[in-house]
Amino acid sequence: MDEMRPLSPIVFDPLQARIHRRLGLIGEGPAAFYRDACLFMATTPQVASTTHFVAHCLREIESALRDVLEPVAAEPQDELKAKKGKGKASETTQRDEILAVLAGLSIPDSDPVAQTWLGVIGRNNACALHARAHRAALGRPRPVDAEFNRFWDEMQTVLDVVLDRFEARYVTFHRRVDELLAVAAPDERDVVTLRDKVPNSLDALEYFFGKAGPAWLAPLNAAGFFGRPPETEEGYRAPTWPQSQYLARMAAAEPEQVLGIAQLVADTRNVRVQEDLMEAALAMPPSKAAELVPNIVGWMGSMHLWFQPESIGNLAAQFAKGGEVEAALALGRAFLDAAQAVSGQSIQFDTWHYNRVLNQMVPDLLAVASRSTLDLFCNALDDAIRHYENLGGAAGPEDFSWSWQPSIERSRDATSGDVKSVLVSRSRDIAEQIAEADPSAVREIVRLLEERPWHVFHRLALHLLRMFPDAAPELIIVRLTDRALFEALGPSHEYALLARAHFGNLDNAARARVLTWIADGPTHEGIAALEGHHAVRYMKRWQRDHLAPISDHLPAPWRSLYEGLNLELGLPDSENGELELVGPTSPASADSLRAMGVEEIAAYTKMWEPSDVGMGPSRVGLAGELTQLVIAEPGRFAAGMSHFKGTDSTYARGALRFDGLREAGCSPRLVGCARLLPLARAATAGDRRTRRIWCLSRSPLGMGATGGCSTPCRRPQWRSGRSSLRAKEHGMGDTRLHHPRS
Repeated sequence: MDEMRPLSPIVFDPLQARIHRRLGLIGEGPAAFYRDACLFMATTPQVASTTHFVAHCLREIESALRDVLEPVAAEPQDELKAKKGKGKASETTQRDEILAVLAGLSIPDSDPVAQTWLGVIGRNNACALHARAHRAALGRPRPVDAEFNRFWDEMQTVLDVVLDRFEARYVTFHRRVDELLAVAAPDERDVVTLRDKVPNSLDALEYFFGKAGPAWLAPLNAAGFFGRPPETEEGYRAPTWPQSQYLARMAAAEPEQVLGIAQLVADTRNVRVQEDLMEAALAMPPSKAAELVPNIVGWMGSMHLWFQPESIGNLAAQFAKGGEVEAALALGRAFLDAAQAVSGQSIQFDTWHYNRVLNQMVPDLLAVASRSTLDLFCNALDDAIRHYENLGGAAGPEDFSWSWQPSIERSRDATSGDVKSVLVSRSRDIAEQIAEADPSAVREIVRLLEERPWHVFHRLALHLLRMFPDAAPELIIVRLTDRALFEALGPSHEYALLARAHFGNLDNAARARVLTWIADGPTHEGIAALEGHHAVRYMKRWQRDHLAPISDHLPAPWRSLYEGLNLELGLPDSENGELELVGPTSPASADSLRAMGVEEIAAYTKMWEPSDVGMGPSRVGLAGELTQLVIAEPGRFAAGMSHFKGTDSTYARGALRFDGLREAGCSPRLVGCARLLPLARAATAGDRRTRRIWCLSRSPLGMGATGGCSTPCRRPQWRSGRSSLRAKEHGMGDTRLHHPRS
């Protein structure tokens, strides 16, 4: 169903606001008719057929009033009903009904209100509502003249007085509801009474549907009471629907009927109705509720934040326990997809709710489909890496997980809002539980994990081998002596812990081979770009960090080398073997950059390309050296700012950043806004991950307001995309290659 289109705006005067509110006690229909009549009368210029539309709306309201006010009539209505029969009401019957209602409301026949109401009925009455509503043959519509305005005012007075008396007696109508609820076997006549003779206000319907039993379900369904759930209003407001709350209560007693009704209205976008249908599904046998899974999956793509996600976890667990494994997995998959918010927004559920839902569904899923559950979470993790790391169609293996998940065994999901970390922790726990229940499954789990492209899956495999070493000891030896794995994951926490625990189990030849790799040093392309003492220092730190996990098993010469490196560089800043990651490093030293001209430096930043290896020199490292030069020589760089136009945004930020020009005390008067603006635009260019917009108050541009800059900076000049320029407070550039302890 489509969302309800916004209604035309209208401003009621106090009288109209009072009438509209009280008509809402009768039902949504009469209130809507009155609102539209007011809108037609207030519209300027008015439409040609205003009088006909307004008269028709008043006719519908008047008819509804006579029906609903029948319980307060001063005399029994049986005779009036007999006169009315099955056809249209006669003029006499209409008059008798109005007189009975007026008497019940203590309004005398001689009262102007009574006279006005009686004056709008009558088959041959030209002023009757039906006569005003109908067309005059083929003639033009009747105009809104002084006579019609007077008629409109008089009818509003009637409504105001009658509804005031009605509201004072409102409790009377709840007694009518109680009478209906007392009917043991309701039939069509009782449903007609509920529909036409009882106020259809929200509180009246909530009262009825909150007490009605299963006997009402079939006749209410036959009468169409469940056909039109209210849709969201203004795009976000979701009205409650007493009927769906009733369906949730009846689902346990009448699952077949409730399922059929739920499927008919399941395309609603009203999240409150969706919640009620979810409650109904929870009350049904799993085999019945499973038929609603396609609809529930569709709801999760557009759920609002107030949706209670625990229902998803409960239902998935119920499906698993009830043997509906495919339904349980489908629900789990849809929840993981929805929570990742693939639209580009942040996680839809807060981390506490996210983990709560997973706690509800995972144990029961594991009990009936352990391998499928692991595959489900690994697929979700793969999708999250591609999405949140902006890696799209990349083939792997670099996922920068050393940054967002430094260690596999230490859970961050209790406080972190990072979906990737939550999924890593869940995948780890699921793999461990499978292995604990069946150690022979370790080989298969390792194979499944290592078939996936990203480093984090290989780290999960290493973690599993360390936790269950007796399940596949030969796999541990193979991985510790794999040169490619050593190059890719040697700095990782998991490789270090596995090496610490099992390097001593390698034969002498295998140990010598690993030590030869450490002696050779790193082989990635980035190392060749390092110069002088940077290269030497990087090499020593690299060797120290790779020797640290196996230090207890080193032969004497290697032990001496390791101790010497510790004396020179200090002990690795690690705990239980967690290695300090080296970076960011620059491909050129500060001295070599200082010897270049500004134009030459800018050309170098455009020419040099970093390798794909996370531990090598990076743009962040080069930008760091550039920042220090800007601090030392702001005047020289201010004069050459234009040369950095077109360079990578990382370097542009290095030249512009707060701790560069501003920390050096360089004012906008010296630099000149005309030079800064092109560079500011360059600094905000790039992909989604590197785009950082700065706050003007934290950048040299922001000093234009207080630093005496003679060039007026108009706001449109320095906006990029949707946001104003905003200072980046933590480092700069490609933070995926940046470690906090560089």
